[in-house]
Amino acid sequence: MSLRYYDNFTDGPENTQFNPNSDNIDVIEGKSQSVNCLADCKPDCKINWSKDGSTTILNNPLSLSTRDQTGSYNCTVRHTVLNKQLTKQLNVQIYYGPDELTTSINIIEDGPDRLTFSQDVTSINITEGRNQTISCLTDCYKCNYKWTGLISSSTKDLVLTQIKRNQEGNYRCEATNIKNTNPKTRSKSIQVNVHYQPNIISITSDAVNNKTDEGSDVIFNCNVNSKPVSTITWSSSTSTDTNNGQQWTLTQAKCQDTGIYICTANNGIGQSTTKSLPLNIRCSPRINGDLKDEVMNRLGEEVTILIDVIAYPKPSFKWIQESTGQELTPDTTQQVATNNYISSLTVTIQQSSFGNYIVTVNNSIGCDKSYTTKIIDGANKKLPEESYATFSNRNPEERRYEDLNTRSEVNDNNQHNSGNVKEYENMRRN
Repeated sequence: MSLRYYDNFTDGPENTQFNPNSDNIDVIEGKSQSVNCLADCKPDCKINWSKDGSTTILNNPLSLSTRDQTGSYNCTVRHTVLNKQLTKQLNVQIYYGPDELTTSINIIEDGPDRLTFSQDVTSINITEGRNQTISCLTDCYKCNYKWTGLISSSTKDLVLTQIKRNQEGNYRCEATNIKNTNPKTRSKSIQVNVHYQPNIISITSDAVNNKTDEGSDVIFNCNVNSKPVSTITWSSSTSTDTNNGQQWTLTQAKCQDTGIYICTANNGIGQSTTKSLPLNIRCSPRINGDLKDEVMNRLGEEVTILIDVIAYPKPSFKWIQESTGQELTPDTTQQVATNNYISSLTVTIQQSSFGNYIVTVNNSIGCDKSYTTKIIDGANKKLPEESYATFSNRNPEERRYEDLNTRSEVNDNNQHNSGNVKEYENMRRN
């Protein structure tokens, strides 16, 4: 067994402490602060520092000046002879910013960093009714934030809840470092634009009471409130053509142009918006087809004569048997479209029934219009399936005479744009 002797008394380490004497140190960035780790130790112990999360060994005293030195440090005091050590923790907080981005970080006295927003833009578009948060960002410790504008906030976040169009405007964020000896404020503004879907304020025309004479020009206007600006399209119940623009002119209006005119506004926000307006073209009666000169059937049978006209306002129909001069009562007068009317006369054939039948149409526009159809004896002649004189409701260049066996087709044609006709009639009643 061997004994080891020391010439001098050895002791420690003990009574570890910091100078300045605090376990928590606050430092203003750019103003250097030294922290000395002390301990009672004989002979002198070896002292070093380490930062949590780092393997780097730091010398004593510990020098602090920059923001990246914020954190926890361990001072280790080791007696190399006794192989004994003590550890004590120091918490460091470096106060900094907001600084100018283009200057060194030691200008804490001159104020905050450059401000940016969570979307680094000078303006932002928000759809009405949506929620949006805009954050004010800067490199700063212990800064106070303030938003000013139509909506205010005392945090870095400006929270816009179900935003309304009247909240559009300029908003300003301010950041102030409360730890500065001479506090300095940085600020930045952002323009908030609120987008909303179209609202058609009015749809008008220069036609008095929505009526005009045939051959006139009609100017339509559609006044729309929207953001961004809407694309405005015009359409009608009388045509598949469309036209663009807030104002549109129907040139040399024809009788066939009577119908519903529709303004559609779309700006990509929500659904398209539409409003409609009726237009009635005053025009004299005209045949909506070609008149058949003759119809035939046998004695004792019935024959029906139909006349199909377009006119506005509503025309009257007067039926006369030419041979007797007698005025006859029509079966029906039917309105099949806004300006389309059909009148029918049914005759049970007697010997005196053969001959010409004249129908006179009038609506106070222009002169009376008279049309003649002749009933002839169909004895010993091949008859059509039904004995009718009628007129198809087709485009003028396509119109031709058709017998009753094609009447269903005529009825189908007369129902075109039935939805718009109903809408028009409802508007007239209102």
